[in-house]
Amino acid sequence: MAANKTRTLASNTAEAFKARFGNDSVYAFIGRVAPYASSSSSEHEQEYYSTWDGVYALKKVTLADVAHVVPLNDWVTGTEYDMYEHDIEMASADSSLSYFVSEPDGSDLYVYKCINDGSMGECTGTDSTVSPVTASGTSVSIPDNASDNYRWKFLYSITNYTSNKFYDSTWIPVYRTGSGGSLQTNVNTAATDGAIDHIKVTNVGSGYTSPPTVTINGDGTGASAIAVVKGLSGSSSSAMGSSSSSGFECVDTSSSSSSSPALSSSSSASGDPCTEVANTIIEIIMINRGSGYTNATATLSGGGGSGATLKPIISPKWGHGYDPVKELAANSVMVVARFDGTEGDVISAENDFNQFGLVVNPTVYGTKTIATGSVYSQATVLNITDAGSGLNAGTYSADAAITGDSSGATALVVEWEATTSSAGVLTLANVDGTFQASESINSTPAHTITTITNPGLETGSGEIILTDSVSAVSRDPAQNDQIRMVFTF
Repeated sequence: MAANKTRTLASNTAEAFKARFGNDSVYAFIGRVAPYASSSSSEHEQEYYSTWDGVYALKKVTLADVAHVVPLNDWVTGTEYDMYEHDIEMASADSSLSYFVSEPDGSDLYVYKCINDGSMGECTGTDSTVSPVTASGTSVSIPDNASDNYRWKFLYSITNYTSNKFYDSTWIPVYRTGSGGSLQTNVNTAATDGAIDHIKVTNVGSGYTSPPTVTINGDGTGASAIAVVKGLSGSSSSAMGSSSSSGFECVDTSSSSSSSPALSSSSSASGDPCTEVANTIIEIIMINRGSGYTNATATLSGGGGSGATLKPIISPKWGHGYDPVKELAANSVMVVARFDGTEGDVISAENDFNQFGLVVNPTVYGTKTIATGSVYSQATVLNITDAGSGLNAGTYSADAAITGDSSGATALVVEWEATTSSAGVLTLANVDGTFQASESINSTPAHTITTITNPGLETGSGEIILTDSVSAVSRDPAQNDQIRMVFTF
């Protein structure tokens, strides 16, 4: 029997993957000074060694370089958004629902979840025209409806978001349980498990001449609400007593004498004005959110009408904003690796790279000891001398092929430096075979290898979990190269 993959499994897999960067030694690598001729995606041993052979630099990636990410979804006025509902899959792989947004406020980016999508009685799924920042700010509570009848729940903020290494034109970071800063900590602390923050009107009914009583039943406690009837002047505010709501009634798009029926949701979505029908239930206002609900029903009694039905919307476990990683189904992880020039003269920055990737738990060269250093050169370095004075900056060019005359070993030049007219240093990648001290190279007897420096790590060790071939990226000692890798589970 085949098992269904759930979003919880996906996000848990993403969490386990992220944890590897704290439990294992993970390194980002760059290499292949020449374009990769093969387009094979095979994982056989020869392909594995071929990838290793092209590597010339590695840098350790830590937990600080890894974050959960979700797709960037900037709030745009005039856009219809979906509201959170506890019994609808909001974030499955094939879901197109848009229930959370981000919006900048100065140098910070705020992230919100939609609690009400502008519905008011028969008028459902309207466009959002009031920004979440204006409507909700950074309040730990869920404010009343804005003038467009949307309600937004602030989740967390990203300080100086354009400088955040996990932010780009496609992704934004999402933080777990208060790690996003003090504002998120406040939201986390204020979250209420099993609260009912919204009750959806699923049928507006008819004939109500006074506000009916709302009764909420379930396995939690404390939730209470009032009903708003269209056309009853002042009835809503009086029913609320000392509690007030700036958004208990939406803008009336019908005349007081009109008895025309409400337009359908499809008509409303097409851009036509939506007319709320008098003596129907157009909204339920929460007086107390309660707590501890995992199931709940809401019914109406009295008021002279009939037919209206309600659906209580229950918060996620521990409450809205407690764990945005779970609430936003963050099943993607971004890994950011940054190579800063020569990394203190450890690696070459004089050539390009055509491939990058990640390797887990490689070992130190010639040993089975797992590497723990921050940066490694994976190049083979040959010190050579010239019997005369025939060495200069142009003696060997980048990507040139090198062959040992005795060993037959071959390699490609990553970098060449003529230290004097009779001595120089060759930095090599894609080494095939073993160069020997005292042998000449490229059938030039005057050019002799004096010493050989081996790579920092054992070729073929560890577990390569990602390789990606790209168009050549040129490097420079004064250049910093940042590589973003996104894994979606």
